[in-house]
Amino acid sequence: INIHVNMPGQWMIGDMQIETDVDHAPIDIQFTASGNLTWGTNSIPTYYQIYDGNNTSYVPNQPLNSNVWQTPSDLNAFSMTRGIGNHIFKIWFAMDVSRSVPKGIYTCWIQMSIATHP
Repeated sequence: INIHVNMPGQWMIGDMQIETDVDHAPIDIQFTASGNLTWGTNSIPTYYQIYDGNNTSYVPNQPLNSNVWQTPSDLNAFSMTRGIGNHIFKIWFAMDVSRSVPKGIYTCWIQMSIATHP
């Protein structure tokens, strides 16, 4: 995802919808994140929210300091199990850009690992 931010504030990137179609055995999905957005020694606080529910029009509206938003370290400890069938969940990415953040190209990553449930 590439975005351009030219003013301070709290910014949320639209959801990524992920669909799993499990045929034979349950699966485990585990997440890993690199940390906050970084550029050299500069850092921007970064947050994630996963929605795993039936409301297809759900969009986060809670402030970034609420407990529904996860930090990268929280996301590293998060996993979910999916049973047989078709399942959808969404993930949002957000950042808190302060006035003192220098211009630059900030990056981070999220990895999803999928394995058969033991």
